[in-house]
Amino acid sequence: MNKIIYVIGDVFENFKEIEGAVHYSEWADSVRKDNYAYPVVACPGQGLTFEQQAYIDKINHQYIDVTEQWSDEKKLATSKQTHKYRCENILITTPKEIAHNTYQSDLLLHADNELLLDHTTGYHIQGMVFLEATRQIASAVTDMIRTSIGKYYVMHDIYAEYHNFAFPIETQVVLTITENRFNDEGEEIFVIHVEFMQNGKKIVVTGGSFTATDKQKIIQKEQRLAHITIQKSIRTLQKKLQPAPVLSSVVGG
Repeated sequence: MNKIIYVIGDVFENFKEIEGAVHYSEWADSVRKDNYAYPVVACPGQGLTFEQQAYIDKINHQYIDVTEQWSDEKKLATSKQTHKYRCENILITTPKEIAHNTYQSDLLLHADNELLLDHTTGYHIQGMVFLEATRQIASAVTDMIRTSIGKYYVMHDIYAEYHNFAFPIETQVVLTITENRFNDEGEEIFVIHVEFMQNGKKIVVTGGSFTATDKQKIIQKEQRLAHITIQKSIRTLQKKLQPAPVLSSVVGG
């Protein structure tokens, strides 16, 4: 049986103290010192760059069959699906339908993800990651099942229940559409339930609801509300402003 060790991104700084895990920088140094004959299979964790993940796969190919399921290449969801234009900020793989109205994805947390730029404890994945991942998988799934052009998905509510700490290892994301109906204006409403799993156990449960709205319609509404908000704020500021005191001039004789 091959010995396995998790290679975790250096951003999770305290993981140097966890048995069975090593930082990428330490692992890469060991590989070079061992003349690329590293005797341990490296399982990529979270917090790595794309290049680091590729390098781990390259070294692993010396020891394991690339057809093994846990080392399969994971395809990142697209910018169109997630509404994220920097790849490092995309948190999920492309969802796959596993049952009626149920879709599965994997969490992929890049070293330079915007939500890791100010990480503090260094052990667990911070909670905001799961809220953003929920938004992304909801957007990706609806993009897959409703391919009509010109729709914009408006989130109405979102919640999270944290059952346990989430650590930077492989994490499955399962979304179920629990309700799908149309409102009086003909807009489609989705209600979702999302579970994040590690080692077969639920660690975070999230959910929410959103509406598929005509894109042009929502842009016009947003523009109108932005105009109203700015003008109201200007009027409020004008009321707060006090007229500058007038200084009387003294004319010398």
